[in-house]
Amino acid sequence: MARVRSIYFVREFSEDFEPERKAFLSRPKLDGLWVRLRYSDGDTLEGVVPNDLLSLLDNGVQITPPDLNSATDRIFVPRSALSELTVLGVVGVARRKPAALAVGASQPRLFNE
Repeated sequence: MARVRSIYFVREFSEDFEPERKAFLSRPKLDGLWVRLRYSDGDTLEGVVPNDLLSLLDNGVQITPPDLNSATDRIFVPRSALSELTVLGVVGVARRKPAALAVGASQPRLFNE
């Protein structure tokens, strides 16, 4: 396991499994944490991981790569292969509900009805 750099989960074995793009062109649309992985050899890869910090405490990181049209669905990267993991953003966070209005106070109407 110490020599494994990445494990690719692919749709078909007929195509090249290595993603063409290693970074997102714009902010990703998938829900989760947008991260940048830096391998021990200096190479980088961006992806999205679930917004669950307990899953990041395992033996490695499972990411969704930036090129969703490639043959690769997911990539597992063992912790031993990484030198750095940086969170670039949080995508798809549930919005807070507006605070409840004070008792007795009501929102004014725009038009008299």
